[in-house]
Amino acid sequence: GAYYSSAGNGHQITFSGEQGELVQLPVNHLRNLASHIITMTTSNRPSMEARAVNTDYKSISQTKLANGILDYYMREKRLENILKVAVENAVVLAAGFIKMEWNATTGEIYDYFPNEETGEPDPNRPIYEGDIEFTNLSPFDVCFDGTKESNNHDWYLVRSFKNKYDLSAKYPEFQEKIEGLETKS
Repeated sequence: GAYYSSAGNGHQITFSGEQGELVQLPVNHLRNLASHIITMTTSNRPSMEARAVNTDYKSISQTKLANGILDYYMREKRLENILKVAVENAVVLAAGFIKMEWNATTGEIYDYFPNEETGEPDPNRPIYEGDIEFTNLSPFDVCFDGTKESNNHDWYLVRSFKNKYDLSAKYPEFQEKIEGLETKS
């Protein structure tokens, strides 16, 4: 926005010309261009499709199941929205990341861990179905070896923020230690 003077005055409407007949109105085109790039990139749904390496019946039927699972995650788990946010991060911040992780404490309860003393199922210790979760990460939350010349990195270090009270409920044996932690700020 600092077209005509310093950044402090860069968004003011000024006049120029021989008699002040021209209006100088700074317009930020970057957001407009970025919006068009994002729209052109994400206007078509990503075409992910599983393909069988072999031609036997079992492999072909597994590809139909895999395509159904992909469609489920795109629609129901909002993976398409996660991909759009990653594209926007890539356009604005030069990199967009998606973290995929297994959450063992989501879904419906299908069993209970046994009580250590009696061996009977303990209703206070459920076993859940679990499911995959997707999270957008900014380049400020991902660290990797930037000196490698290829994108085939050996490791990534990812920072994720979690609610400490949710974590203490998930891990009651560490409740006192978790709730004593500092907040993010």
